[in-house]
Amino acid sequence: METYMLTQYLLAENSCLSQVDSEVMKRKHGHGKRGAGGQQLRVDLSACKYELFRIVAERLGWQIVPLGSTDWDLYWTDTSICQQRLLKLSPTQRINHFHGMLELCRKRAMARSLSALAAAAAPLGISYDFCPYTWQLPGQMTAFLAAAKAAGKKATFIVKPDAGCQGKGIKLVKGGSEDKLLKSLADIAATQAVAQQYVAKPLLVNGLKFDLRVYVLVADVDPLRVYIFKEGLVRFCTAPYKKPTSTNIDCAYMHLTNYAVNKHNTEAYVAAHASGYGSTQAVGAAGQECNVEAASKWTFKQLKHHLDSQGHSWSALWGSIGELIVKSLIAVAPHLAATYRSTVVNNISAASQPSAVDSSSTGSGTKCASAATVAAAGCRCFEVLGYDVLLDDQLKPWLLEVNHSPSFNIDSPLDRTVKEQLIMDAVKLVSGCLMHFNRDPMHAPQGHGAQLLETCSQIAS
Repeated sequence: METYMLTQYLLAENSCLSQVDSEVMKRKHGHGKRGAGGQQLRVDLSACKYELFRIVAERLGWQIVPLGSTDWDLYWTDTSICQQRLLKLSPTQRINHFHGMLELCRKRAMARSLSALAAAAAPLGISYDFCPYTWQLPGQMTAFLAAAKAAGKKATFIVKPDAGCQGKGIKLVKGGSEDKLLKSLADIAATQAVAQQYVAKPLLVNGLKFDLRVYVLVADVDPLRVYIFKEGLVRFCTAPYKKPTSTNIDCAYMHLTNYAVNKHNTEAYVAAHASGYGSTQAVGAAGQECNVEAASKWTFKQLKHHLDSQGHSWSALWGSIGELIVKSLIAVAPHLAATYRSTVVNNISAASQPSAVDSSSTGSGTKCASAATVAAAGCRCFEVLGYDVLLDDQLKPWLLEVNHSPSFNIDSPLDRTVKEQLIMDAVKLVSGCLMHFNRDPMHAPQGHGAQLLETCSQIAS
C-alpha cells in the first residue's frame, strides 16, 4: 500500500494555514533513476558523516561520487553553506541547505525575527505566543536582570548559548536577587546567548518531562513551500520531573530533554529495542528487557496512542504544531527568498547568457534562461530542519529551538526506522523535482498568510 509520510502546509485564503496530503511522496522503491536514460542519481556525501545516507543510497540505487568530483546531482553536507558554494551550482544540481537559514537556527537571531514579526502581526489579530519570552544576551542583559528581579526568586529562567547544541552550556537560574543572578551568569557574561522564561509546567508522561523532535522539509522559499514529516521522535528526560528549586535546578536529567544529555544517565536511560510500531520491548540500563512504554524515546505514533488514551486530541495538537512551524518560517521567509534570488537564480540566469560574440553568431534562435525560467525549473536548495517542541500541561506547544543540521545518528532501531524513512521521502521529493523539472502550480498566499508575509517583507526592508 502506498503511504504518504509528509504533510504539505500551504498558506491559504481565510486561514493562516491549510493542510493537504502530498501526492508526490508515495513510497516507491527504485526512484533513484534520472529519467528515460536510466542513469543513476549521483550524490556527493563527502561532507556527510552519517552512515544512514550511505544506507539510503544503496537501498535506492544511487551512485556516490568520489571525493572532489563535481559531477553530482545532489550534495548533502552536515554544515551550513556559504554563498560561494551556491554560486557554483549548475541548473541541475541540488544542495541541502539554504544560505541564510541561520536567521532561524541561531537562537538570538530567531528571537529577534520572531519578536519583530509578533509585534507587527498583533494588529492583524495573529498571535505569535508559541515561543517563551526571550532576551538576547549580552545586549539585553540589563532588561533581563530587571525582569528576573521583578519576577522574584520563585521564577525560573533557562540560559542557552546562541550556537550551542546537544545541551552544552545550558543552565537554569532563579529570579530575584540581581547579585546572585549575575554570579550564576559570570561564566557567560561576554558570551552570545539567550535567556528564556522556563516552562515550569510541562506535560508529563510517566512522571517524566519530554519534548518532540519534529522534522521539517523546506522545499522552496520563493514561494515558501514546507513539508512536515508525520513521524518523529519523543525524547524523555531520565529523572522524574519536579518544579525547579535550589536543590534540583542543576539536575540536567530532570530538566533537559536532549538525548545527548540523557543517554549518559546509564542507571535510568532505557533504549528502544525495536521500532516502536507495535513493539513491546525495550532494553534497560542493565540489559534487562522492559516494557516499551518505559523507553527513553518514543515515536509520534506511540505518543498519539498515549494521548488518545488520556482523552486528548492528537489532530488538534498536530495542527497547532504545524501552525507554529509555518509562522516561524514566515518570519525569515523574505530574507531567505532575497538571498536565494541574489545568489542562485540571478547567478544561473546570468551564467546562461551568451557573450556578445555568441549573440551575433547564433542568430535570433538563441534562447537564454531568464530568472523566471530558472526559478520555474525548481529550487536548487532544500533543507531538513529539526524543530524542538515542548508541550505544557495544557497541551500547548512551545518552540524551543530549530536545528539546521539535526542528528542522523542511528543509535537504535527506532532511530533508524524514523530517520531512514524521513531521508528517503525527503530526497525522493527533491530528486523528483530534479529529474522532471515540473511542479504543481502554487497560488500566491492570501488572507492572513499573505498579510504576514507582506508585514514580514516590510520589516526586512
